[in-house]
Amino acid sequence: MKFRLLVSALALSLAACGGGGGDAPAASLQLSDLQGFWSGPLTGTDLHGATHADSVVLNDGTAWTVLRTDTATTTTLVGLVKGQLSVSGTTYSGSGKDYTFSPAAVRDVSLSGTASAGTSLSTSVQVSGATTTTASTMTYNSRYRTAAVQGDFAGAWQGSVGGGAVVVTWTVATNGALSGTDTTGCTYAGTVLTRPEGVAVYNLNVTETCAGASNTWSGIATLDTAKTKASFAFVTADGSAANLLIATKN
Repeated sequence: MKFRLLVSALALSLAACGGGGGDAPAASLQLSDLQGFWSGPLTGTDLHGATHADSVVLNDGTAWTVLRTDTATTTTLVGLVKGQLSVSGTTYSGSGKDYTFSPAAVRDVSLSGTASAGTSLSTSVQVSGATTTTASTMTYNSRYRTAAVQGDFAGAWQGSVGGGAVVVTWTVATNGALSGTDTTGCTYAGTVLTRPEGVAVYNLNVTETCAGASNTWSGIATLDTAKTKASFAFVTADGSAANLLIATKN
């Protein structure tokens, strides 16, 4: 079985950039101000009821946001949004795709906001055709600036997709080569490699082959602080599908 289309809308974007005091003009926003691990609550209903967003913004303005719904006892991952951001003056803007988990769908989104480097992100996200927006103010996690170590990803990783229906096992070698299978008979080959700018994010490239048909995905991967849980977010080359895999090290 091929990976199911994952993900729901993203509420990603960035943050409040202060404006300076008195008559001094606000400093121009730099693309580097948007970089980081960001996390915060969501307000609005257009992103499929998600209550919280966890975002990664890279040095080229690529932004990945995982959407989740939190209750007192459970956390449910409900979607993923990939966006591309640029800055102008004191604000940023961008566009992206909202990949809905259930039912499967892809929607265009527009993003705008401000940022304070290493402090906070404020964002407004509008789904194409919607009359309202979803907003978030997210806080920065400095772990982003800790350079990833290639060897930390070495080992066997296992997780599930399709609501737990399909179990995926990936093995990553010390040089970053990835191979694997899932319980439907699909096979996987690719790489998980550190990024050149020295941050806590890996580049992911993987080809999935199911019943003779292949699909190529690219995205990012991160590790938790214990190096025992990995998160993979990835999309097809044409942006028509996305997926999210949370895996535990065996």
